[in-house]
Amino acid sequence: MASLRLLDTWRLFSAPQSLQKTLLNCTHWKPPSPYNIHSVVPRILLTTAVPLRSSSTIGADILGQLNLRPEAHRQDPRDQVPTSVKTPTPQAVTELPIMHIKATHNNTIVTLSDAGGRVLAWTSAGAVGFKGARRGTNFAGQEAGAEAARKALKLGFKSFQVKLKGTGPGRKPSLKGLEMGGINIITLQDVTPVPHNGCRPRKARRL
Repeated sequence: MASLRLLDTWRLFSAPQSLQKTLLNCTHWKPPSPYNIHSVVPRILLTTAVPLRSSSTIGADILGQLNLRPEAHRQDPRDQVPTSVKTPTPQAVTELPIMHIKATHNNTIVTLSDAGGRVLAWTSAGAVGFKGARRGTNFAGQEAGAEAARKALKLGFKSFQVKLKGTGPGRKPSLKGLEMGGINIITLQDVTPVPHNGCRPRKARRL
């Protein structure tokens, strides 16, 4: 059974005394002090005085005199789910084009393909204008991502699945470049191959 809120206590004590006695169900009730309400009326009486929804006529009259709002309007707005936000269905996600990012230690290559894997456009840090060791830097990866975003928008695509491959320095900056270019990243997947004790690695470099 829903109960009267403490915030509506002032409405309770602004009602006639006969109605207050009926609400509080207390035979030895006195008007409370304006300074300390709970010293006269126990808190449990204030919180369990009247049900918000009553099938009786008396209960309906009491609620009408107190002008209490329905319980539906007292819900916390944080608990209400906005209806304007739509979660994409799995089928809609699989039909999105794919942005493949291959980040190596020497270069960052960004390839745009459709949902079937057919290549539509591509770019890289070297194609943007970075040469030599500068192709493997963070800034070069970011510029490659921004150039890929510009090409995608020209083709009419804005939302993508993104698949990351490699551990190069342009891995995260390329994602930043895509977002700066106006691309909506719907899903992000790491497809970096990990060997399970596969081929023997090369010997360590002598520095």
